[in-house]
Amino acid sequence: MLGDGVAGRWHAADLAQVCGTPAVAAFGAGPIGFLTVIRVRLRGAGLVFAMDRVPAPRPGPAMGGGADQQ
Repeated sequence: MLGDGVAGRWHAADLAQVCGTPAVAAFGAGPIGFLTVIRVRLRGAGLVFAMDRVPAPRPGPAMGGGADQQ
């Protein structure tokens, strides 16, 4: 399952052409959002916002991946 999450986020960042983009929004602040944040950071994104439908009382995994704001 981890391979699917990594490959999916890798491919999504490539399709979105995230390369030196000033700001990116990652939808999901859990494990998949974490992988998305890491990938877009590797592609050179500036600000990264992690968003989720469920308000989190504490920082989610995406914040640990380097998101600027949740």
